Amino acid sequence: MVNCRLRGEPLRKDRSRRELACYFAGRSPCNVQVGAVLTDKQGRLIHGGWNNPGNGFGMCAEEHAIKRANPKRLYGSTLTITSFRKKNGNPVFCQPCENCFTFAKKRGVEIVEHNDKNGNWIVFELQYAKLNLKKLKRRKN
Repeated sequence: MVNCRLRGEPLRKDRSRRELACYFAGRSPCNVQVGAVLTDKQGRLIHGGWNNPGNGFGMCAEEHAIKRANPKRLYGSTLTITSFRKKNGNPVFCQPCENCFTFAKKRGVEIVEHNDKNGNWIVFELQYAKLNLKKLKRRKN
């Protein structure tokens, strides 16, 4: 389950990647706050990102995290995404868009995990993804 009680707390790298995704989501100025975290195969933080309106065109949290990360560390990494409403903190379904799936796969991200509207986690292995969102292979947690 998503527990975003960490909003507003200082960043600590000893947090789990799911807790860090909540931390980065809290930085978003949008009504639906989305946070994304990249971790390497050893579970070390590579970088994080959040959705933002930008100059009217906006940027997805996934794209933000990947663009800020060191490209040499992305191969085999895990992308963790979470989202919730700014007003009440309730989780929101946040599967990455097709553009973000393509962007992540091209950069070497191996696993994508995100939450559903009930706060449960869904995990995809991109090596099996055909980038058709209806046919992504789910991985058991």
